[in-house]
Amino acid sequence: LDALPDPVVLVDAEDRIHAVSQAVVEVFGVDAEELVGAALAERLIEFPGREAYHACLGRAADDVDSREEPALLAAVRADGTEVPVALTIRAVRDSALFAVTLRHAKAARADAIDDRRRTLRTILDALPEAVVAVDPQGRVLFRNRASVGGRSRSDATQRALPDAEWR
Repeated sequence: LDALPDPVVLVDAEDRIHAVSQAVVEVFGVDAEELVGAALAERLIEFPGREAYHACLGRAADDVDSREEPALLAAVRADGTEVPVALTIRAVRDSALFAVTLRHAKAARADAIDDRRRTLRTILDALPEAVVAVDPQGRVLFRNRASVGGRSRSDATQRALPDAEWR
């Protein structure tokens, strides 16, 4: 659990904390021993998000194979400051516990954008037609495989297109 980079809390279906990762202690400034046995919603979730959290936990308990999109909620540190988090809940195999990940929303959003970029690149690279994206100054931002024409993609990117290539 402590090897995980994101804050992870193991809870049961009644929301009682069984264990927390070291990242929970570091990010939220809490004592791990004090959290064990407490309700996660009361200790780490800001009041307006508790209902949404309980709904996510209920759905995870009803369907252990559930793979919902992260819920964006406000978590709260020990000092009372809020942290925007992308909360996911997954059932722990062969256990009555659930892993609740409280990933900082900014990091989760950046990963989602990266995933979308990879998906778009894969789709565009699969096209037989050349696709080139340029900025207003004519610098190439992206080229798919069909547009490279024998050059490496890195050589063909980040340079301005000569007027001859626009015709």
